[in-house]
Amino acid sequence: MFTLMNWIEIPYKFNYNFSKIDYTFNRRKETVMANKSYTKSFSYLKDCNTNRCIYLNEPITFQISIDSDGVYYSNEEYNIYAYGKNQKEAEQDIFNEFELQYKEYAMEDDKNLDKNARQLKQKLLNIYGEENA
Repeated sequence: MFTLMNWIEIPYKFNYNFSKIDYTFNRRKETVMANKSYTKSFSYLKDCNTNRCIYLNEPITFQISIDSDGVYYSNEEYNIYAYGKNQKEAEQDIFNEFELQYKEYAMEDDKNLDKNARQLKQKLLNIYGEENA
């Protein structure tokens, strides 16, 4: 049973598009904003498993939705859609999706890509900064 003392509020540095914030508490002591939507920008993407980072030349902004099933990140411009049971898993999925997009499109020869794929390739090449291991 939760009492008022069990609730924890952690400040977020996001652009909220709602007026009232409802917090729920789960077993991992993470706060989740249920059934809410907001945006978050990344200037680098980090692989949580290896601590490898990809630094971006410009930030990528994601629309984030959270519900009782998990956390959903989406960016239509780069065709990246990620999901996780929590924020850490979802951000790991963003890293994996970006890396896959880069390998599949940016490293591919133009003659094997259609017009939309070539446009995505150019965007990926422009935003991909440097990588550290």
